[in-house]
Amino acid sequence: MIIGGHNGSLLSSCETYDASSNTWTLVANMMLPRMFHSATLLSSGQVLVIGGNYPNSSACEKYEPISNIWTSIASMSTGRFLHTTTLLSDGRLFIVGGFDGSKNYWQSCEVYDPQSNKWTSVANMTTQRAGHTATLLPSGKILVTGGVAGQSILDGLSTCEIYDPALNTWTSVRNMSTPRFQHIAALLPSGKILVAGGISAPFSEAYDSTSNTWTPVTKFPTFVLQNTATLLSSDKVLVTGGFNGWDQLSSCAIYNTPTNTWIPTTDMIVPRSLHTATLLSNENVLVAGGYSSIGSLKRCEVYNTMSTIWTAVEDMHVARCEHTATLLSSGHVLVIGGYDEDLNRKYLSNCEIYNFLSNTWSSTASMSTPRSQHTVIMLSSEKTLVTGGFDGSTYLSSCEVYDSKSDAWTLVASMSKARAQHT
Repeated sequence: MIIGGHNGSLLSSCETYDASSNTWTLVANMMLPRMFHSATLLSSGQVLVIGGNYPNSSACEKYEPISNIWTSIASMSTGRFLHTTTLLSDGRLFIVGGFDGSKNYWQSCEVYDPQSNKWTSVANMTTQRAGHTATLLPSGKILVTGGVAGQSILDGLSTCEIYDPALNTWTSVRNMSTPRFQHIAALLPSGKILVAGGISAPFSEAYDSTSNTWTPVTKFPTFVLQNTATLLSSDKVLVTGGFNGWDQLSSCAIYNTPTNTWIPTTDMIVPRSLHTATLLSNENVLVAGGYSSIGSLKRCEVYNTMSTIWTAVEDMHVARCEHTATLLSSGHVLVIGGYDEDLNRKYLSNCEIYNFLSNTWSSTASMSTPRSQHTVIMLSSEKTLVTGGFDGSTYLSSCEVYDSKSDAWTLVASMSKARAQHT
């Protein structure tokens, strides 16, 4: 279920996707448009939406899927967004921190009881924060990590604290090794908490609540945006290139999921960001296009997962970035859309296919609409669905299907709402 967000303005619209019929269904709008809210699935099947970036950001509502109705529930005592909501084992929801959109970063916390529809204020954190994480521990306590307490990257937090619901107390625990916000935190089977990524954080680390210690996970080479992550058949993940705020990067690394470690690997030939990286049927990885200091790229290269060597391959016909690249059942790679930064950011409808056996690119039929920031779904061995995106001036709701057998695009039903950078 997709709830709210924005496409240039705040959205109240919601829709659900049925994978069995490959259809999107518009469901009832929320009562208020919002983004940066939280949405929590309750054991009853209802969905509870809390706060968000809206003038009345204390407002909350719940969705009943059987009746397709949104209902207002009691408001929080404090308006907030970029907060966290944690579902407790007793069915209550624990809301932590956040921002009011003006100047106030909150220490305050409150608990919502769906049975009584009542909010209860609980003990404040030791530190005001937003953009943090809150993770339910096996003990029933909640670990809060990082966040931000100001509007500068310098205001990022490394502090952490644990809330004990039984005692209604917060206890400061050991700091992370680096400030981070808008990061992720995951409870591992071992009981440790893995914290990864986030703004200003170049590596991952794991917290052991029994010893109150943080242990660095093997350091990722650098902090990057606009890179790619490709799952290899070995349960490893290849991360390539990206942008570090100053330069496009050629650096690459492999994450080993069984050992929870990062391993640096051979650099790409060409530094790039906003590119694609596609696992081929021969287990190698094709990197195509992107953006570099010289502009949008046609250049492509292949990573050999056995030898860890990069090899330049045939250029695409068209320079492009923020495109998609999809492995077809034939083993070929279909590249769709994107834009060319060198042509005043011309958005592209043209497409091309790479044959790795012959190392050749072939132009294919163009879409009816130029688009970037779209999504691609394989419907069958021959058909590929493209949804939404952005054409340079308009967010798109249109969808079309490519038939590789007939080399033709067909417009299909549009989504109920225009969107880009969706999933």
